[in-house]
Amino acid sequence: DINSHNEWTQSRINTDENDVQHIIKCFKSCSPFALNGECVLRNIVTGELAEESTSRCLLNVKENGEALLTTYEKERFSQETKKLSDRIQKTKFFNFKETPSKSNKNAPNKKLQDVTDITIFQKSFMTASERGLNTRILASYELLNYCKYLFDSDGFYRKSPKSQLLVEVEKNYNCGTSSQKDVINLNAFKVYIIDGMALVYKIQLKKFNTFGDFAEVFFKKIMEFYALPG
Repeated sequence: DINSHNEWTQSRINTDENDVQHIIKCFKSCSPFALNGECVLRNIVTGELAEESTSRCLLNVKENGEALLTTYEKERFSQETKKLSDRIQKTKFFNFKETPSKSNKNAPNKKLQDVTDITIFQKSFMTASERGLNTRILASYELLNYCKYLFDSDGFYRKSPKSQLLVEVEKNYNCGTSSQKDVINLNAFKVYIIDGMALVYKIQLKKFNTFGDFAEVFFKKIMEFYALPG
């Protein structure tokens, strides 16, 4: 039932609508079939921009294919400069996966791109499938673009040194009691260790205009998580 979907809220509807409008605006302002060189082809999954030679190859694939077919007919049938049994040379059509900079291993002054890069979106589904989890449940949640450096290769969060920090705090708890009386809304019998960057990644930064707005929401999230008054 779409009405009982856990993500079917007005804010989610507005977000999806804005995404659709952004795509429509992109197509209106920049045609992917334009040959004037002003439009850069983009992989909508990885965000990778195509190289100029790749864009030119993809946009002219029909004309290049017809030219190759004409050459084949002339060489084998009209001019008979080659036999039908002669090997056909492979023609490379560059795309996002295979580009001139990736195929040329000796390209000078060019940083070779890693074609094995994988997005968190793809990795989440691969990990869930390997562990026998229900991917339909995973697909019902909005997947944010978390920083890939927060994860290990097995899909779990990287281990944080904050666990060791907790041990040190427990051993030397009294070291901070003198300053706790000056902190408002902080329970003097508890010590809170917060992963600030992990919390930042969970907050949608695009909706803030100033750092003060972000700081206010950041502090509010901390208060809500620990159920603190404030």
